[in-house]
Amino acid sequence: MSQPLPLVVGLAVAWLLAAGSSSMGQAITLGAPPDRPDRFVTIAGDRAEDLLAEYSVDGEGWRPATIYVGATIDEWRPCAPQTWDAGAIEGRIPAGDQACVWNYWFDVEMPVDAVDLRLTRPDDSVALLQTVDLTGAGDVFVIDRRNCRRLVGGEMPQPWGLEPAGHKTPGVDSIHCPADDPTSPPLVLSPGVTGWHRIYVGMEPYSAFRLWLSGEHIEHAVPDYLASPDPNGRDRHLQELYIKSADLTGQDVCLAIGGARQARRPVSVRHIRLVPMTDEEVAHHRDVRRLAAAEGRPFAGYVEQVTPAHYEPSTLTLHAHTRNQMRLHRFRGCTDVYVHVIRLGSKAWYHSDVVEREALGSEQQFREAAEQTRMVFGGAVKAANDASGWERPAKWAAWMEQGDPLQVAIDEARAVGLGVFADMGMNVTYIVNSPQMTERTIREHPEYLSDHPMFLDYTQQPVRDYAVTVAGELLDEYDLDGIHLDFARFGYRNAFDEASLIDVVRRIHERRQAAEARWGHPMEIAVRIPSYYYGSERSSEATYGGEYAQFVSALEVWAESGWIDRVMPCSMSQEDRPKLSMERYAAAVAGTDVRLWGDLYRQGFDTPRSHHLAIARKWVGEGLDGGFFFYAHHRPTEYERINWMLRLIDFPDVVVEP
Repeated sequence: MSQPLPLVVGLAVAWLLAAGSSSMGQAITLGAPPDRPDRFVTIAGDRAEDLLAEYSVDGEGWRPATIYVGATIDEWRPCAPQTWDAGAIEGRIPAGDQACVWNYWFDVEMPVDAVDLRLTRPDDSVALLQTVDLTGAGDVFVIDRRNCRRLVGGEMPQPWGLEPAGHKTPGVDSIHCPADDPTSPPLVLSPGVTGWHRIYVGMEPYSAFRLWLSGEHIEHAVPDYLASPDPNGRDRHLQELYIKSADLTGQDVCLAIGGARQARRPVSVRHIRLVPMTDEEVAHHRDVRRLAAAEGRPFAGYVEQVTPAHYEPSTLTLHAHTRNQMRLHRFRGCTDVYVHVIRLGSKAWYHSDVVEREALGSEQQFREAAEQTRMVFGGAVKAANDASGWERPAKWAAWMEQGDPLQVAIDEARAVGLGVFADMGMNVTYIVNSPQMTERTIREHPEYLSDHPMFLDYTQQPVRDYAVTVAGELLDEYDLDGIHLDFARFGYRNAFDEASLIDVVRRIHERRQAAEARWGHPMEIAVRIPSYYYGSERSSEATYGGEYAQFVSALEVWAESGWIDRVMPCSMSQEDRPKLSMERYAAAVAGTDVRLWGDLYRQGFDTPRSHHLAIARKWVGEGLDGGFFFYAHHRPTEYERINWMLRLIDFPDVVVEP
């Protein structure tokens, strides 16, 4: 590959230097707002003990400063919530040499020319007292309690209002909307700014909301859909998130409830900051994306259309949800999307003619069916007779009545230039924990099960016939770019042997060839296989941990025969993933046209992006020559740019965003 554009490299170096770092023995120093793209003030230097940061706008009254422990996103995310809150609420800076930043936007009603900052030791002696020049932040447009009514054109629509959050003293109102009514209208704010800006949102408690720009209408969920914080202390208060960069000319900023899945939360936004970008920053933003398009690796996003029907507000529709997902994936840098349609053994998430799908019915009918399943399969199956067990399939059925989810996904993905792969989980019946999801074929043929009732036995010919029939329907009936055969969801090793894996993929390849003749264009076959680090070796449960040698030997045959185009080994365990090597998989496909992909799967709530990039770079060194897959719905909002970073894994000096 050629070297990155000079402008990209120059800005990368400048931004890295601007992040701020210190060495042992260095005196404490303060940065200036223009030093950082987010306009925070860096506090660098060695501290022998904890310090307390306070600010004063008049030189007399002192209040705790909002301190973030760490200087970058990759340092903020792993920060323990207790340490974070001690810094953000109390102004506490831990001992050591880790750089911190002062987010004065929570403390000072800008614009202000200057403010005093002092750092005191536990004995109340002053370690530093300095006047901070804030004139470098005077060009930032702030939306908050002072102007939000004007920006909406009058009174805020009900139930929107202003309400103090109570974490800072004195209390300051946040833009607020309760979470109990999914039909609440969005708040449309018209800042009237022009040109490119970076958009930051500050929350006093950890809030949940959706944000979009009127001209784009790409809804960004905060927090990301599956990465909702739980009620057990993961919240980081007084947090400010970078959402995106965009040309705001003629665009409104829109807020609505939503975002969190696990616990719906009110919108509570202290401020929205629109930071103007220089011509060089705009050029950098565009150059990075041009470089990714020209020389970057592909990236596959993931969409589960049916799942949100159960969790999201009732106002959500199949078409609107799918349209937003595809636009969001395109914005994130995806080249393809894997659209989940079935886990073989459970009901279809598309309009199938060969697989049973959810149908509307009464709660009584559902309970009777669940009880019949329990009676057939015995004590291992839980009797799903609670209300939530009935409501989920009923909601899915109502969702699927709006249209065929897979066809809607194809239409919306193609509209924004994304390739579409039907994602087919190759083996999970859900009999044990969710019998309402189990497909009719499996209920009628319990002999198809392996020695674990959750999984089909692929060594049986009828099971392979069933799998090939479902894959063939997807290839024959939908104009796809390919199909993704996910053997890792779930890879119960007793359910497969080499012969069964070779047979089923060979026959799906033959169905692929027939479908290509029908549709008049190539269709790829991608496979995801359990790796030798699929599940922890330390696990006492034999279901997942350990070797999956049959997949490596089958892979050699698949690749040599030309039956597949992509393969990615999966490690379910975040602890084991750094130890996973690509060498045996690279050797298995050597000399063929098969591309070896990287599967990073789940993002830990508190795992820095650098951890995943280090793994990706290690895999590239071991022979990974394809693209990357990242389970996009299970990571924090702060990591939105990691798709672009992975696409540019061969350009380690390029910074995607400041």
